[in-house]
Amino acid sequence: MSLILSNGEKLTLTEALQKDDNILHKLRHCEDKSKMHTRLWKKRSQIQAIVARDLGLRSPEQCVVTIPAEWNFGHFNICVHLHVTDNRNERSRKIFRCPMPHKVGLTMPGAVDEKIRTEAASYAWVEQKCPDIPIPQLIGFGLSTGEQFTHQRYLPWYRRLRFQIGRWIRSIFSPKQCFGQYAPQSPSAIPFSMGYMLIDFVNTGSMLSYTWQEGKHNAAKTARLYTGLSQIMLSLASQPQHQIGSLRYNKDGSVSLSNRPMLCAQNILENEGAPRMEGLYSSSGQFLQALQDGRANNFASQLHAVHDEEDCRLQMAQMVLLRSIVPKAFNLEYTGPFVLQFTDLHHSNIFVDSDWNITGIIDLEFMCSLPPDMLSVPYRFGVDYIDSASEQIEDFTAMYDSFVQNFSAVEKKRNKEQTAPLANAMHQALRSGTYWINHCFTSIDGMSSIVEGHIFPMFGFDQTVEEEEAFYKSLSHFWSPDSEQFVQRKLAERARYNLDLQTHFETTKPSKLATTIVIHK
Repeated sequence: MSLILSNGEKLTLTEALQKDDNILHKLRHCEDKSKMHTRLWKKRSQIQAIVARDLGLRSPEQCVVTIPAEWNFGHFNICVHLHVTDNRNERSRKIFRCPMPHKVGLTMPGAVDEKIRTEAASYAWVEQKCPDIPIPQLIGFGLSTGEQFTHQRYLPWYRRLRFQIGRWIRSIFSPKQCFGQYAPQSPSAIPFSMGYMLIDFVNTGSMLSYTWQEGKHNAAKTARLYTGLSQIMLSLASQPQHQIGSLRYNKDGSVSLSNRPMLCAQNILENEGAPRMEGLYSSSGQFLQALQDGRANNFASQLHAVHDEEDCRLQMAQMVLLRSIVPKAFNLEYTGPFVLQFTDLHHSNIFVDSDWNITGIIDLEFMCSLPPDMLSVPYRFGVDYIDSASEQIEDFTAMYDSFVQNFSAVEKKRNKEQTAPLANAMHQALRSGTYWINHCFTSIDGMSSIVEGHIFPMFGFDQTVEEEEAFYKSLSHFWSPDSEQFVQRKLAERARYNLDLQTHFETTKPSKLATTIVIHK
């Protein structure tokens, strides 16, 4: 018997047991996406009212929510599509995007609002500080608490004037503070208990993913892509930050670096039960220690973390190894300045024209302030998955060097001194191995392949299978003083996970896993 995950993948029990992912968690929440589709469809009149208000339309009837079959979703969000006819009878398309609670932390209070506040702050920051970066207009957003905000340009003139005066007064008393352009709305007017963001539909160009395979070997196109992305990365980096973290949209309308760093992989792991990373960090050393502790705590807390004793010792040994390498690879004393960067760029959130000039960047949810030596070349331009880079290392290195070369040229043009410190840091990151070590902690499951494919060769460690097994077994003892008891505990937890997974397969009807969306007329 097979069960169906929310992404449509069918799995037998045997296949599920072989997966590294927490399949039990995914199966238990596989109906949640369908339920949220249905819930949003039932709330379509409220959605239309919110959109009409935010756009200053005369009637909600000028907004039409499309049928759910036309909506799309990513890993964290559902995007409701709307067709809008404005007061001048011009038509456009808008996206009403809602985080899926079961994907961003169903059991963590405030997780949805944290995500919206950080992404709204990123939109507000880029709009004001980096207007050269092409992003869609964030028209409005709302929190699960009922708080709702609309960009001041869509307000009636008298409300816009009042808002601008208040914003100007606040800026006098806090001249260094960035204030967003989003005015609070009365939540009682249109109650809506779900978090949302109302965003313009990007209608210039198309997703890079649509043309990537046919164009990735075209040198002229990739050069334009790399140059455009370099300009975007340098624009963000031109606003130095004093700490490691993420931006946050505060109740007073200010945008500040006051949220913990929002990293894609860490958010996924936390949603599956890993302990949260909390707080801001003042040095590279603090942040790297938090990343290492986060991975170790996730490994210790997840029932499905190991397959058998050999796998358990392998993971323990690799984390012990990284503990000793990190202090030698990174400057742990570095205390700033730090640079803002998009940490989850991929082919589906970059829009390009037919020549691969960038026309838009979407999904700003994982924009973070990080150390300069973590400013990263997106690995997806070279390989689909980070754990396959070692198998295509020549092609990957060629891509990396080409990107850095374009980045360096752009950086030198921007700097009066004709220097390229960030490009030099990116170049050095691959040669020194910090690029790979960073991805050990910022990918979901790439650590093992990165250690064996990149870290071992850095130190000239070329071993047979038997030698590798002996190495892992010996090094795993340094995980903790009670490493033997830890191994036995993890094996017992895996046995319990396997039993729970088997029970789920035996007691769940396949028909219940269908991702049908119920549409009520």
